[in-house]
Amino acid sequence: MCVGLRLAGAEVSQVYISLPSSAGEPPKRLVGFQKVSLNPGAAQTINMTIDPNAPNHPLGTWNKDAQQWTNPAGSYSVYVGNSSRSLTLAGTITQ
Repeated sequence: MCVGLRLAGAEVSQVYISLPSSAGEPPKRLVGFQKVSLNPGAAQTINMTIDPNAPNHPLGTWNKDAQQWTNPAGSYSVYVGNSSRSLTLAGTITQ
């Protein structure tokens, strides 16, 4: 994501994931964010990696019967923006 500001300040890029509907989870889950400080007129490209096997289980749900985290199979929607109400990029991944 490329972020830019007209005045000196900071911008926070946020990544949200929607799990497959079979997971029965809320519509969006914040799975990553990064704050960058910018000078007036500056822009910066940032990269964020969302690891499905990370300790915070960004793509997982708790399976109480198996007593373990599982990542549901299916399509995940990915959204990027500077708030949950301003998501300017979107895509889909399949697992």
